[in-house]
Amino acid sequence: MERVDVVEEKLTGALKEASPEDLWSLSSELNALKATAGLRKDRKSAQTGEAVEDALDVLRDFHEFSVEMRSEIESKDFSQMASIFDLTAIGALAAQDVLPDLDNLSLPKILLGALSEGLIFLGSRQYVAGAQKIVNARLRIHSHRVYQRLWGLPMDFNRQFTEENVAEIQESMDKFFKALLREGLPPSPKITVIQQFYSLILAIRIEKVMMTLR
Repeated sequence: MERVDVVEEKLTGALKEASPEDLWSLSSELNALKATAGLRKDRKSAQTGEAVEDALDVLRDFHEFSVEMRSEIESKDFSQMASIFDLTAIGALAAQDVLPDLDNLSLPKILLGALSEGLIFLGSRQYVAGAQKIVNARLRIHSHRVYQRLWGLPMDFNRQFTEENVAEIQESMDKFFKALLREGLPPSPKITVIQQFYSLILAIRIEKVMMTLR
């Protein structure tokens, strides 16, 4: 099996469960791909190496998040919560287990759709008081990391964004993260939402890697 196919297979597994083990397995393939690209001196291999490093950067935070949060809830509950949050953007990216070419992908539409789905999900959860302070502190840290990484997408794919897109996304993101971080919202829905956004960002970053290999 070609390494490209292996990476796509590992990505599919990682997006389904987001377990530390699946994310580690994906990291193994990406690091091997980066090492192979580094042995070659052509421009395309250099582009692959840069794209892989961007994906690994996301993956490091995603793995840390998964390890931390799975200690708070049972794996079964974690998977069930993820299935409740049907993030349209990820469904579009992973259709038929084949990620589409980013050149034909509307990132503004995907981000706005994801933020909208996230607000609907948060609005459907029951709020309870007394959420654990340490868990919420870590969730706030990961929320900011996700926020920054979402903003990194327009920077890297700016040919697909207009000033109007940026203003609209800024308004939507600020509204979404304000809802996500408000007091009284328990950790479980926050964990689910942050997991799904890490998955979305990772899928986009790895698709950029795939584009350099095709």
